[in-house]
Amino acid sequence: MNEIIRTIEEIKKLEEKREPEKILPYLSHPSFLVRERAAKAISKTGKHLREKIVEILENGFWYEKAATLEILGEWANEKDINLFVRFLNDKNSLIREKAALSLFSTIKRLPALPQDFNPNILKKVREIFLSVQKKEMADEILALYREFFNK
Repeated sequence: MNEIIRTIEEIKKLEEKREPEKILPYLSHPSFLVRERAAKAISKTGKHLREKIVEILENGFWYEKAATLEILGEWANEKDINLFVRFLNDKNSLIREKAALSLFSTIKRLPALPQDFNPNILKKVREIFLSVQKKEMADEILALYREFFNK
């Protein structure tokens, strides 16, 4: 446990120095706590690393993908919607959950959904939220669905 605490402190120092490039390798750390802290730090200071984050998402291990989905979800960029949608059907349940959370986070911040947005995607997100017992979020998705598609 001491090693994990030291590693998290190291990430905090790199974040304070605004060196997210040096934090990227921690997304592969064996500890969930370290990966989560690294993702939070990168989401605060590493927007310029988007291309590298997407590369890790496309080619990384499941735990790296989960961390990168979390980062992209924090950035809430409309151009990432299709990325999130693609991972809603991943075989790994954590990846599906992170993709749903990231998509939800992004669309909540948009003034409107993209014109070509498929309403069934919101239904899929709602199903994922219900499967991981996030009922409040599932209800919010239902409200968004009604707002955008039941006019």
